[in-house]
Amino acid sequence: MFGQAKQLNWEETSQEWSTFWIQPRYSCEAYAYCGSFSSCSVSDQNVFCQCLQGFRPSDSFKQLNPSSGCVRRTTLRCKDSSSVNGDEDNFLMMNNVKFPFSAKESKLQDTGECKLACFNDCPCTAYAYNEGAGCSLCHGELFNLRQLLKDDPDGQTMYLKLAASEFQIPRGKKLV
Repeated sequence: MFGQAKQLNWEETSQEWSTFWIQPRYSCEAYAYCGSFSSCSVSDQNVFCQCLQGFRPSDSFKQLNPSSGCVRRTTLRCKDSSSVNGDEDNFLMMNNVKFPFSAKESKLQDTGECKLACFNDCPCTAYAYNEGAGCSLCHGELFNLRQLLKDDPDGQTMYLKLAASEFQIPRGKKLV
């Protein structure tokens, strides 16, 4: 189910199947488990899918179900030149996330250039800058975002592009 392969063994004594091997081990590691523009987290072996800030479940009459994904609540200004409020799109800093597989590496030299490249490219939905790895840009839908524990060494800081009207900054995140 949801992109996992399992190997089962039949237990004669209990007359039940038991899982011998599973890959990927956690549902969050299966490609697009939570769908687009959502994050997946594992807590006490329970999987939790959540729409990113500024997004809602793709079926507004239902809660987010695995693989259903999320859609923007507000169109980005770069896609709507008739916007009357004049506020620009901006970026929301998200800490301790595992950046999507779809990110494209860029040769940009610093975080400012990386931010500007994403800002000026409407299909760019997020960016990350790491001193060792450089600039990574995501275009289109974001899949496989994982919210990691605070001390996880795989955690990165990602900057998600949102419409200006979507900024209600939750604790632990900040506008940049």
